[in-house]
Amino acid sequence: MSPILIIAVPLLIAFLTVVMKKQALPLLWLTLAFNLVVTLTSDFGIHVIGGFKPPFGISLRLDSYSFMALIVVQGILLFTTFIAKDKIKNDATVVMILLAGINGMLLTNDLFNLFVMIEVVSIAAFILSRLNNKLVDTIHYIVIASVGSVFFLMGTVMVYGLTGSLQIEAMFKLLASVSDGKVYIAMLLLLVGLSVELKLMPVGSWAKGIYGNANAFTGALFASVLAPTFAFVFGRLTQEVIVLNDATGYLLMTIAIATLILGELAAYKQVNLRKMLAFSSIAQSGLVVLLFMFNLTFPAILLIINHALAKSILFWIAGKLSESYQTDDGDQLKGVFYHHKLLGMIFSIATLSMMGMPLFFGFFAKVNTVVGAFTVGWIGLPIIIVTIAVVEVAYFMRWLLLLWSPAKEGQLAKDGIAIEKSSMFSVNEVIAIVLVALTLFVIGLTPVVVNDYVEDAVLAVGSSQSILIGEGGAK
Repeated sequence: MSPILIIAVPLLIAFLTVVMKKQALPLLWLTLAFNLVVTLTSDFGIHVIGGFKPPFGISLRLDSYSFMALIVVQGILLFTTFIAKDKIKNDATVVMILLAGINGMLLTNDLFNLFVMIEVVSIAAFILSRLNNKLVDTIHYIVIASVGSVFFLMGTVMVYGLTGSLQIEAMFKLLASVSDGKVYIAMLLLLVGLSVELKLMPVGSWAKGIYGNANAFTGALFASVLAPTFAFVFGRLTQEVIVLNDATGYLLMTIAIATLILGELAAYKQVNLRKMLAFSSIAQSGLVVLLFMFNLTFPAILLIINHALAKSILFWIAGKLSESYQTDDGDQLKGVFYHHKLLGMIFSIATLSMMGMPLFFGFFAKVNTVVGAFTVGWIGLPIIIVTIAVVEVAYFMRWLLLLWSPAKEGQLAKDGIAIEKSSMFSVNEVIAIVLVALTLFVIGLTPVVVNDYVEDAVLAVGSSQSILIGEGGAK
């Protein structure tokens, strides 16, 4: 099959749901399932659209890297939409447009179409962010993201003017051969545009409001679908497009380190569960950017996957707690898992994986991150990563103790001092998040399950040795 189907079919179904509103949700789930099948059965290579070969026509690139990204993002989107059916029953059309845009971002082989797909995704995200019922936060997000899009477009135009091409796979060599200092201006414009959605400081300020006030669906959507998508795109561009001199390289590195450190410190100080998760997500973005900058693609991909799986659970449960108890203040939620032990166990698995504890996938990701950091030749990187990991363990452990224990130290826990039990989750929701939690546990015990796929993805990104596939098959 051709990967163009995972872009075209969601768009087609989205138009159909305008007149078939009652069938919108089932059609969304069928489309997501269809997309996963197409992704699994499509041939790797550069797929030519319309018979015009690059650089004259539009092409899509499916390799081990984009394959990995598509499976992760589409799988989690299927999970989040399945358990959020009551929240998105009026927005299934928007989610399908979002799906088409995400797939386009991960598959496109040229910068301008990447810009177009980013715009499609951004517009859909703007609409879905309104589900938080925080108009000011949504407007803040729209304004900053729109400015970021302008910067990205300006960078794309400059790149075309300097190289005469927009093909991503050939861009690095073309830019490296240009001696004009305008190359670095173009790179800065592209990076500023991407930094908004990557939540890098200071342009990532919108994330505090959107993530910190997210409901169960939007939190999981932004943290576990949109964030990994932009992280995977950034990883591709750092290997195949971005050319930096010392000044621009140190600037980006400083911003990434500041985002990591300040994000983790802000998360440590939070007494609000969703805001803690928001700042934790901001910090993780800074770490992933830092790893890609140092060419540590393997641990970067592992962290993206771990973060996507774990945060989908954490934001979902945090959102449901907030809806059920009308608060996510730590003191008021103290001991909530005393009456919700299964949810507490699921939350704990995701949290322990985020902390990088043994037996969970996060341990495999964190170990590879630390080991990789020692290989870059700058002792500051492993020191920063290990120190921040300690901070992360401290605040996540504090939240686990707070949510599990309703009593003070030395006091026996009992019903009278525990927060009242609330019916929050349907059976379908519990089954879904249990499956995600089990995934974190199983691949933590047997990381070889994903190891080979991630290694193939690392080899694919930055490689231009792709088969050209057109209407007549492989060429």
